Amino acid sequence: MRILFDFRSYQLSYNRGIGRYMFSLATSLINNDMVDLSLLVSNELKGFELAQTLKSKVKVFELEKFNDYTLETNFDFFLKGNLFDEQYYTPNDIYPLDVIKKCNNVVAIIHDFIPLIFAGNYMKNDMARNIYAKQIVLSNYPIHFFANSQCTAEDGKKYLARPDEDFTVIYGGADEQEFYTPNSSKPYDAKNRSNNVVFVAGNNLRKNYHGATKAFARAFETGKLPPDAKLYLICSANDKFTKNVKNELKGYKAKFGKQVIVTDYISDKKMLDLLGNARASIFPSFYEGLGLPILESYIAGTPAFASNLSSTKEFVNEISSFDPYKEDEFVDTIIKIYNDEEFCRQSLSFGRQLVKKINWSNAAATMIAKLEKLAKSKNKKTGKTAVVAQDDTLLEKLRPFVQNGTEYDVFANFKSIKEYSDCLKNNENKGNVFPTEFFEYANCQQNYKEKISV
Repeated sequence: MRILFDFRSYQLSYNRGIGRYMFSLATSLINNDMVDLSLLVSNELKGFELAQTLKSKVKVFELEKFNDYTLETNFDFFLKGNLFDEQYYTPNDIYPLDVIKKCNNVVAIIHDFIPLIFAGNYMKNDMARNIYAKQIVLSNYPIHFFANSQCTAEDGKKYLARPDEDFTVIYGGADEQEFYTPNSSKPYDAKNRSNNVVFVAGNNLRKNYHGATKAFARAFETGKLPPDAKLYLICSANDKFTKNVKNELKGYKAKFGKQVIVTDYISDKKMLDLLGNARASIFPSFYEGLGLPILESYIAGTPAFASNLSSTKEFVNEISSFDPYKEDEFVDTIIKIYNDEEFCRQSLSFGRQLVKKINWSNAAATMIAKLEKLAKSKNKKTGKTAVVAQDDTLLEKLRPFVQNGTEYDVFANFKSIKEYSDCLKNNENKGNVFPTEFFEYANCQQNYKEKISV
């Protein structure tokens, strides 16, 4: 199976979770004998490094030189690394036409819907709103989506108006070698650990670092925590982050820099030393698409406690989850971490079993199995008829074609994003309606037997 993996998404976020996710998934795909993997990169973006052992197993194509390459056969799939790359919003940016013409089908990975769910923080101007809305419209193009959690898949069904069968959950994993510590394979023993709780955070409010700070300060106030108990917030901190942490500590015994420590950026080695030797890790986010740090905590041999919202609840057992909106519940969890060793032991035991199932090898295998099925069912050209609106034709005129999705694909001029969204929601055949500008893209895959202009 020949896959062209759009690695521009990695280049755009190489130092973030999405970049790390893509790199690890690509490595697992490269090492699978059933896959002939190639990477699409852009020389206008930052470069990347592949391990020497992998360089001989993968071909790299530069987007700017793509037409200069000689390809004997088409790729079976163009794998979009991130459905919502924040810099891309035109069809040719997202799905370069010269590339798509050499790929039989298009699939995409969905990491999250954060800009939509937290629109107040992410869509502060018309440009940002229009870019994301345009990406939502163009998301009707891939034939299938790979979600990094069940939460993301459910959000996808809701916001993209696509049926259950269009989503496959592949999860992800944590690198067992990269996150190995002396405690990775040892039984949990609090006596041999520090009295630190760590939060591999981010400086975004949805991470709830301010809530973690206050909950720890309240727990420390009770006197039920050891005198040397500390909360480490591991992230690159900006002024707003530091100010918010300090504000949450006002009036409490726990002090900034003593009981609550913001590391700012630290090396992976220092981060792993803190994580692997911690009493526990906490992840009180209001929303996560995946939450890789939880899996990384388990690999490092440290129990994890997380919010019962979004994807994080999928990676902890029930007793290790809490409602981040209920401060007392969060405080009680922190107190219990320091006073109930069995509580921590059960969390780590659960996590160690979980990472046997949720890992990069299984993620790659799940993706490959689904792609094989799609290749058999989707590679045959359907010989459909394309119905293309030449003006602002009312959708009602196109309704008979829309309702017959086995014979027709409809390309209409939508007056607004809302009109397109409503069309998708109100029709059973959601996969056969596209903006007019997408006709050329669809035609290079379908080879329509006829084009009807309306």
